[in-house]
Amino acid sequence: MKIGFVGVGIVFFAFVGKADAKFARGESVPVERLVKNLTSYVQENPQDPHGYYVLGRVHSLAFVNKSGKLNVLPTKSVDKALPILADSQKRVKRKYRLRTEALRQHLSSAIQNYRVAIEKEPKAALYRIGMAFVLDKGAQFSRNMGLPPLLPTPANLVQPRELTRYWQTKASDFYLQAYDLAVVSELASKTQPIGGLRKMISYEAGRGYVRLIRKLRLEKEKGDILGKIRESLKNLEAIPRGAVTPILF
Repeated sequence: MKIGFVGVGIVFFAFVGKADAKFARGESVPVERLVKNLTSYVQENPQDPHGYYVLGRVHSLAFVNKSGKLNVLPTKSVDKALPILADSQKRVKRKYRLRTEALRQHLSSAIQNYRVAIEKEPKAALYRIGMAFVLDKGAQFSRNMGLPPLLPTPANLVQPRELTRYWQTKASDFYLQAYDLAVVSELASKTQPIGGLRKMISYEAGRGYVRLIRKLRLEKEKGDILGKIRESLKNLEAIPRGAVTPILF
């Protein structure tokens, strides 16, 4: 799946996993510059859902890594040397660490752009697992972040424990949606992608859902769904490894 494009001075970024990126050398690029370029892209290409996804991903990585810089890697491309924004980021230097307000803004922007991407392409499992991931991480900081922006929320949700639970519930919903959209095609795969099971959306989404349902103590209520997912996870793990084009997220 090709996810790198060049617009008028605008570069899209593919994302690689830790196994793919750890041997490559890259350059730390200011998040502000990445956001500026990608914002220009989505303004010029408002119908392209992937533009919003990539912009959301930049904000998400800035939030998760608490960093004002992200590691961008070069690719060996015949026509264009498209940079890759790596999942595996270098340790953040103190001067680039983001404060709470900046983290809140990146979290809000990540959710906003993922939401637009999902609205424009509802059947894209990649976009839904992106949303699930950032909500999952946001739950850890819910006391500082308040309610998830741009998502329906009860007016009386004020207690820290309730906030954390609400973020985790929303994240579990998106994990399940991503799993449902991806599991049938991925179970039919003859081999695992490069990078292994972590590059299979249904596997990561399924594991995320199971983990959060356990945290939420909803195992009895969600017993049937959990049973099906756990069985699928075992079947995915049984798929032999092989060199095929990975799903990048």
